[in-house]
Amino acid sequence: AFNTKDPDLLAAHFRPRSWAVGVNGVEIEGRSALVAAARAAFAGPLAEGKARYRPGVVEFLGEDVAICHMYSTAITDEGEIIGPDPAMIALYVFAREGGEWMVVARQNTLVQAPD
Repeated sequence: AFNTKDPDLLAAHFRPRSWAVGVNGVEIEGRSALVAAARAAFAGPLAEGKARYRPGVVEFLGEDVAICHMYSTAITDEGEIIGPDPAMIALYVFAREGGEWMVVARQNTLVQAPD
């Protein structure tokens, strides 16, 4: 969704009542607010960016709750790495509802480049 700049796809697996905190520290509550924030970001500061994503270990906290880190690396259109690898780490909280895993919360953190 990030690479195609599709705000609806980006939010599709978030519960209607969910939370996301971006790398700028702004908290977004709810799927519709996430769609609006993504639409604005894709039209502005994130219009040109692309990323490669790699999931970390999934930790099940119960039958219907899991957490997982997602590692993202900025890349060029040709797939060449730009900057630190990973450039961002996100922590996701998932809940299984009706047999489908949905995102309850996401917290993004930028990785600081070494001095």
